[in-house]
Amino acid sequence: MSRPNPFAQRDRPDSIVEADQPSLTAPAKLSNEKPRRRNPFRNGTAEQSPDTDGAFPHTDYPVDGDGNESVHSFRPLPAFRDTPRPLNSRDVCAFIVNKMVGSGIYTAPPVVLLLTKSKGEALGLWFIGFLYTLISMMIYLEFARRLPHTGGELVYLDETLPRPRLFAYTLYTFYFVLLYNTATNSMVFAQQVLICAAGDVQEPVLDQRALRFIAIVALSFFVLIHYFSGRAGRDLNQVMAFVKVLLLVIVFIAGIVRASHNYTSDWGIKPNKDASSSAIAFLYIVFSFTGWENATFVGGEIRDHQILRKGFIWAVMTVGVLYMLINFIFLLAVPAAVPTTQMAPLFFGGGYHARLAWAILIAISASGSLLSVAYTCARVKQVIGMSNVIPWSRLWKSNSTPETDANGIIMNSPTPQGGLLLHWIFSVTLITASAAVKDTSEAIHFPGNLQAYAAGWVGSNFTFAFM
Repeated sequence: MSRPNPFAQRDRPDSIVEADQPSLTAPAKLSNEKPRRRNPFRNGTAEQSPDTDGAFPHTDYPVDGDGNESVHSFRPLPAFRDTPRPLNSRDVCAFIVNKMVGSGIYTAPPVVLLLTKSKGEALGLWFIGFLYTLISMMIYLEFARRLPHTGGELVYLDETLPRPRLFAYTLYTFYFVLLYNTATNSMVFAQQVLICAAGDVQEPVLDQRALRFIAIVALSFFVLIHYFSGRAGRDLNQVMAFVKVLLLVIVFIAGIVRASHNYTSDWGIKPNKDASSSAIAFLYIVFSFTGWENATFVGGEIRDHQILRKGFIWAVMTVGVLYMLINFIFLLAVPAAVPTTQMAPLFFGGGYHARLAWAILIAISASGSLLSVAYTCARVKQVIGMSNVIPWSRLWKSNSTPETDANGIIMNSPTPQGGLLLHWIFSVTLITASAAVKDTSEAIHFPGNLQAYAAGWVGSNFTFAFM
């Protein structure tokens, strides 16, 4: 007997209406597959509950003559079909752009040059980082093609590391619920707002209580957008992605102007002999490229893999090429012995208006990341709630009720209200917990550092699983 193939392609419904019809038998042409169970802890029957995004009710699992669940009790994880519009390639591209383009590209180039001491090595490390991102993207695209479900890494780990049973699933659940949040982005946004409000002050002293209050208000605003209207959140996500790309182009043009007046030709300087400095510089570069995996979290909302692939390639190539161009023009415009780790005075001068423009630019980047991550993470957290591995799962897996017209046609998309609530609670918890850190900069990056550390362990497990 051939071994069941956990990566067999699932048949997915074309609409939410079709998916509402209960299916108790596995498709004949996929008889060798091992579909995913809805709740790994429940035997016998399953209660009525919404599926990945609240559109698919549960049915009782059939049993065989001995009272055991038959193979037909396993159903493929149905793909959520957003009504009236599934996610298209522009949505996918926007999710990735908004997550990738954060503060890293505006802060990392001078730090990398400062660490390497060599323009050639700095540019080479950025190219390696871009290449690393492309390879990682291809791996995740293959996972997404084989397992086209909402959940992303949660599903990939569960399928590739099935033993010990539920071990990888449970570990990732606690990592994602507790640490994968938007606390740092919220506080970065609040920090830039306070810098703008401080006026012409070189190093303003920020009130940490005001900072956390603004961060929670900003977080709540973007979560409420997704809470009441999924489509409004997606449309705003596209607008923010366009603005971010436009800002990258503006920074590149500003760099050209700077380089035309302050060209430096010191490319022959030998690099720093300290290998640890180059390693740290590369970590800064990898951090600047993170976010390319964001769209895989909502794979079940995408009708076809080609849509995901097209959006992925457009986003990663656009951002990657702009990153390389910005770094190249930056290296042309500044000396190898870079005098500062801030790009604002290097590109726009060191005056008040330059600092104000830079603060606004970073605030826009942080708000776009807030919007994008809240949409994708909430859906993964709702899926986690459906597995009943965390307390109060019935609340976390809840969703809004779709509205229908007089003909019974669904007019709006259900939103994962439980997942959004769970995301908001732990983001606010970490914003509040950062009060224990006295230094403002360290407090802002405290939640992000926790997440980055845990993400490193997740990445190590993916490497092991893929091998």
